[in-house]
Amino acid sequence: MVRSGLVLTVLLGALVVACTQADDEQASKGSNSGAADAADAADDAADVSAPDSGGAGGDSAGDGSGGGGATAVVKLLDRPCFALALDGEFLYALTRGDFTLLRVPVSGGPAQTIGTNTKMTALAASTGSVVVLADGSVLKFAPDGAQTTLVQGLKKPSAVAILDDHVYWTDVDAVERAPLAGGAAATVAANQAAPTGLAVAGGRVFWTNRGDGTIASAALDGTDLTTLASGQTQPNAIASDGATVYWTNRGTLFVDVSLDDGELVRAATTGGAPKVLATSLNLPSAVALDGAAVYWANWGSLVASGMPKPNGGVYKLGTGGTVPQVLASGQDGVTALALGANRVYWCAEGAAGAFSGDAGATGGIYSAPNQ
Repeated sequence: MVRSGLVLTVLLGALVVACTQADDEQASKGSNSGAADAADAADDAADVSAPDSGGAGGDSAGDGSGGGGATAVVKLLDRPCFALALDGEFLYALTRGDFTLLRVPVSGGPAQTIGTNTKMTALAASTGSVVVLADGSVLKFAPDGAQTTLVQGLKKPSAVAILDDHVYWTDVDAVERAPLAGGAAATVAANQAAPTGLAVAGGRVFWTNRGDGTIASAALDGTDLTTLASGQTQPNAIASDGATVYWTNRGTLFVDVSLDDGELVRAATTGGAPKVLATSLNLPSAVALDGAAVYWANWGSLVASGMPKPNGGVYKLGTGGTVPQVLASGQDGVTALALGANRVYWCAEGAAGAFSGDAGATGGIYSAPNQ
């Protein structure tokens, strides 16, 4: 299937999983996956339960950032946001409420507005280009705010990633791509079941299918379509380094109450039984890699009547480790991660504050050392 791309000039954005490509060879963001193989458990470290993301490691800081026990958390932006990407010395974020695309220096300082669009859902950034999904379109922004419409007429795109000279995205039932410089869009994989998370690495595209609980992969041109795992419970965020793929299973929601049975899972990109690395997670929402460790975030629990609880967190697990490290606890609605050379960044919606009438009280962009 081929769809022609258009060229225009305007904007972007919105929630749940935004897969981005960071600098320093930090590859993707988020999705979820499945069942561990019992035989594999013997030689590959036993499954572990993540520490309680609501308060393990210390009391919450006064700004709502949560102590996490290990490292000092810095708040870079005091506005609730739901998508995040890192490119060089700048973070790009989509804010909740006013749906603004912001550029934020990683060293701190005032945020710059790049554009606004109430239909924005996800973003990715790489080598000076920022791509946003908004209102059925793929939009490219320059740092000065100049906008180009790469593709329009999509159904409901939800995740986006950049690799080299192409942008990739998921739609309701397909994974597609188009040149960053403009040109025709092409299908990577059709007839997919609600593809949600997206990652591109090692000459392949990886995605989670929330609709049928599978993890799938294909070559960049759409050939060699492969199912890597099945039987997953609400897989969402995904990341890969080309050799291994990691994803999160969101877990069970029952009448707006989360059962906190989410998982972090990995599998070889060449196939084989998946391995569960962490269990009992409360709505895991994002995952990222840096070569030495896998990082993930928990959004937090949903309690009676769908009320959110500020017990999310940010975690790190060495590639050969079995005990997760708490980088931050007491987080409120974490939705996205980005990795720099020495720090991990995340954005939070401040969901509990929004329900209590104090919208965004704990929302914003946060940062902590990744050691």
